[in-house]
Amino acid sequence: MKFREFGQMKLTTKMSLLVSAVTLAVLLINTVAVGYENIMTTESGLEERVREVAHITAVSPTVISGLSGRGPVNEIQTYANKLMRLSGVQFVVVADMKGDRKSHPNSSILERQIVGGDFEAALHGREYISHARGTLGNSLRAYVPVYDDAGKQIGIVLVGILMTNVDAAMKRCVVSLLPGLCLGLSVGLAGAFLLSKSIKKILFGMEPYEIAKTFEEKNAMLASIREGVLAVDKDGVINLVNTESRKIFTKAGITEDLVGKLAADFIPNTRMPEVLKTGEREFDREQNVNGVNLITNRVPIVIGGKIEGVIATFRDRTEMKVMAERLTQINQYAESLRAQTHEFMNKLHVIMGMVHLKYYDELTEYIKEIAGNYHMEVGLVVRCVKDKALAGFLLGQMSYCRENKTTLLLSEDTFVPEPVAPEMSHEVISILGNILNNAVDALRNEKEKTVFLEMIYRARTLNLKVCNTGPNIRNAEQIFEKGFSTKGPGRGYGLFAVRTAISRLGGRIRVTSDKKYGAIFQISLPYERKQGG
Repeated sequence: MKFREFGQMKLTTKMSLLVSAVTLAVLLINTVAVGYENIMTTESGLEERVREVAHITAVSPTVISGLSGRGPVNEIQTYANKLMRLSGVQFVVVADMKGDRKSHPNSSILERQIVGGDFEAALHGREYISHARGTLGNSLRAYVPVYDDAGKQIGIVLVGILMTNVDAAMKRCVVSLLPGLCLGLSVGLAGAFLLSKSIKKILFGMEPYEIAKTFEEKNAMLASIREGVLAVDKDGVINLVNTESRKIFTKAGITEDLVGKLAADFIPNTRMPEVLKTGEREFDREQNVNGVNLITNRVPIVIGGKIEGVIATFRDRTEMKVMAERLTQINQYAESLRAQTHEFMNKLHVIMGMVHLKYYDELTEYIKEIAGNYHMEVGLVVRCVKDKALAGFLLGQMSYCRENKTTLLLSEDTFVPEPVAPEMSHEVISILGNILNNAVDALRNEKEKTVFLEMIYRARTLNLKVCNTGPNIRNAEQIFEKGFSTKGPGRGYGLFAVRTAISRLGGRIRVTSDKKYGAIFQISLPYERKQGG
């Protein structure tokens, strides 16, 4: 049968043949091993029997007295033949120190030397087992020396079993294994058939090529989706990691091949073991993996009513957060434009009123004051801030602060060059926007409403300092916790976003208070300056 034809067989036929072949091979190997063990045991038992009979003969008073000359020698023959019949051996031979027989089943060869050439060592006090051809044929022989009461060797005992009897005993051992072999093969064939049927049922009746097609489709699907997919078994061992997962984990510094390893040992903050225990689904949970923020969904895999594993899907939260922050920045820009528009409309109303009342001199002074303030603010911002997006944001914030009757003072030492990455502008605007808005909120009930802002670029670092004349901060650590706010529910996310952004950029933030300023925010951010910017 060709291999291709074998591969195209139905699963039931293929499984039956394979399992039957394996069962037959195992049974044959087991039969050979057991048979060999039985043969060795049988041979060892026969050796032990001839040795015991030889020992019994060697210490017999009849044998010792006959060989030492104190008793009749012919009684040795009678004793040896009787012992031979009782023990089931083929011969019991007693010989003197010359090797001449004093007993033998064939009495006609008494007083003749032992045949086989293997008795010399026994005459020198050795005890051993040998295989040799004697007068009765090939035999298994045990030699034991005979000593008198004074400890002097006076002869030897040779006890043997013919090899034909040994071979017959071994053959019986082998034959006794054949029924078990046949029974095991029959059970194996029946089991192979039942197993193939059961496997086919478990696989929903699918043939191997259909399973292969489904597997390839699953791999293509996992490779095409933009979410990371990770699956573990009921022991928490990872058995599936798709391409997007590997990219995310590599970004987090996890470069090992995770398949076959415990998820809890390699993935920080994973809750997959908890989902395995509780069986409860988790959706849109935040997870930090070595500085990479993820949004993760975890769902238990239930088969037959039992939890057999957990599958998790996740995406890099940074991508979604960048979109959200950009939307936030757009809102801030819109709010700044609204504030500027509102301020402009108020000034237009004043101008219209003065024109209507014909206060032309006062109108001239008012317009000069507006123009002077505008040019002073714009000039300071344009001179100190080279990033156009950040400059526009600051002008909008100044209008927003004036609308809320708050003064925003920009330090004359401020200098911000244009960044290499445009994304850095959005990050700085997002951070400043949240802190400045919080500062304005903190000053709503204060008499003196001043916010001081300083931005200094030095040695590839942008240092930001925001102060206000509001109350001191008592919860310097808590204010950055998600959802913490003293202004009621639904607040407390701005400073949390600030700390998250600063941490992601590799910067630092410090919050203090003193007598002059109620709150001082000091921030250091790595900042790459654009060449010529």
